[in-house]
Amino acid sequence: MALTEYLSWRMVFFLSVVSGLVCIVLVWLILPNVCEEVQHSFDLPGLLTMSVFLVSLLVALSREQREGWGTPFIQQPFVVPGVVLVTFIACELLVDEPLVDL
Repeated sequence: MALTEYLSWRMVFFLSVVSGLVCIVLVWLILPNVCEEVQHSFDLPGLLTMSVFLVSLLVALSREQREGWGTPFIQQPFVVPGVVLVTFIACELLVDEPLVDL
């Protein structure tokens, strides 16, 4: 006996929402709140260097399809992500609460 024999197949999604809401209420009622208030700092240099690294790497990789690996137009854009990656690693090793714990 399947649920979809008597009701629409869309009821599967409705039941998922209902069961999710029931689980959220039960967790809120049963589990204790053991969260400690800890002040965290934000790693802005890590965020900026990681963003520049990812954007420059994606730009270099997207140019590869048009130009080919052997051209200087492809080899030069890979210098920027390399330098920024080294800068990112240096930043992450120097801060107290790094974006990526190395």
